[in-house]
Amino acid sequence: MSELGSLYIKLGEPEGELCGCTCEVGDWAAKHIVDLTEQRDKLLAALELILEMMDLPPDRNCSCHISPPCNDCVDYSGIREAIKRAEKVLAEVKGQS
Repeated sequence: MSELGSLYIKLGEPEGELCGCTCEVGDWAAKHIVDLTEQRDKLLAALELILEMMDLPPDRNCSCHISPPCNDCVDYSGIREAIKRAEKVLAEVKGQS
């Protein structure tokens, strides 16, 4: 069985092979998929570490209704949005979304 077939079985495809796929292409694709998966796992681990180690912004204290833009939004809205996006991606990858 080719590397790609083995990878398909590992990923849950019981047939293990793609119809019409040559060994050279299949082996290249399998290596590429494995490399990308490893890269993704390393990036996710780094993202989790950043979220664990960073200082979180203070609770929202928006006063834009009085004088927009308020200092809270200017100082912390970007980091709050980044944290929200990072947590969403991590939840999606872990199947918790």
